Amino acid sequence: MSIEKVHAHIDSKVEEDIELLKKLVRYPSIASEGHSDDIRACAKEIMTYLEGLGFKTELFETPTQPYIYAERKCNKANAKTILFYGHYDVQPAEPLAPWKTPPFEPTIINGRMFGRGTADNKGQFLAHILAVRSFLDVEGDLPVNVKFIIDGEEENGSPSMRQMVEEHKDKLNADIVYFSDGPVQASGAPEIKHGFRGMLSFQINIKTAEHENHSGRAGGLIPNAVIMMSNLIASMVDSDNNILIDGVYDDVVPANDYEKQLISQIPYDASKLAKVYGVKEFKLTREQFYEQFNFKPTCTCDGMSGGYTGNGSKASVPNYANAKFDMRLVADMDPDDIERKVKAHIAKHCPMAEYVPGHSTPPSKTDPSLPICKAICASAKKIFPNAVPIPSSAGTCGEYVWTKIAGIPSITVPYGNADQTNHAANENLVLDFYSKGIHCSAQVLYDLSKL
Repeated sequence: MSIEKVHAHIDSKVEEDIELLKKLVRYPSIASEGHSDDIRACAKEIMTYLEGLGFKTELFETPTQPYIYAERKCNKANAKTILFYGHYDVQPAEPLAPWKTPPFEPTIINGRMFGRGTADNKGQFLAHILAVRSFLDVEGDLPVNVKFIIDGEEENGSPSMRQMVEEHKDKLNADIVYFSDGPVQASGAPEIKHGFRGMLSFQINIKTAEHENHSGRAGGLIPNAVIMMSNLIASMVDSDNNILIDGVYDDVVPANDYEKQLISQIPYDASKLAKVYGVKEFKLTREQFYEQFNFKPTCTCDGMSGGYTGNGSKASVPNYANAKFDMRLVADMDPDDIERKVKAHIAKHCPMAEYVPGHSTPPSKTDPSLPICKAICASAKKIFPNAVPIPSSAGTCGEYVWTKIAGIPSITVPYGNADQTNHAANENLVLDFYSKGIHCSAQVLYDLSKL
């Protein structure tokens, strides 16, 4: 197979590929209640295109929104299989006032296509499909077996994804899951991610009395809910952000030598980071920053309320306080285990407090030293020379369904520009990134066939 001819074919299809993206963006496939007709219409459009490429397609129905499944085998014996994941649902466009162009009428301005879903995620998963198209047009075959699973409810947190993967594990089996979503760095460098942190969210409520009390008559005599909450938080995490809950670090896996080598190659500028975070200074070294970013859990108090916070003063003892938390979890932490440890800590330090569960997502991790991961990183660098492999993302998503349930390594290579403003008004995709994404997916397919 000639990868040079495939790249040339992609370059010859630029205008056609832009029109196809426009067609998909025009579908208001919002993943929320009341939009199922638009979701299904968009799904049908995608499935029709894949069927035209010779793929067998199926709509995996779920209690919520459907998933598109498609597969086509190549003629090569014992070929690798890649599973491309993406999502065709989008965020609501409201509020409409800040939009410079109609959100579902794609408009090109200065090399960018504006419209809801351009970058998140229609342009990015379409890049994989168009790479496949070019191989079939040029060679009449694929270099590896290709499968697609395209999510119809990612923007709602993919509530049925775990069930879907468990039900269709055999069909979804592959050597690697490849996902393109999110923006590149501000420098233009894609971060090639080998995992995502998990999350545990919860709320703590403290009620000390049936009503507030006069601070002169009750101060120092009855518990103060706000002070109790403050003391409880201080018992959970110290001023250096170390978590003080017993057993939290028991299953944390430190960086290995290869991951430390990756970290040493990631661009790092403490002064720029200080501006990004809006703080006066950033004292962490590169190693300290990425150790926390990738390999240490966090315990964040997202907000606390209680007592009087209005103008002036009010001399009273607060009778209630509540605080919201999220904990980011790293491999190999188990959200259920961490929840038990948090509850035990609260019971020990503040028996009066009530634990209110939120939601949880397990962490996901793929070994970046796997030959297939190294090959994909090398492929991406051929198209994006400044691409940066990183051990893991600091964010959270449902990638664990691949690594933990399906047992497949997973890698993420974003194709969206840094200023895509996804989830906000004027979402856009720089068309050069769209084109390079198609080239990148084609290069990945070709190079995987050489393993």
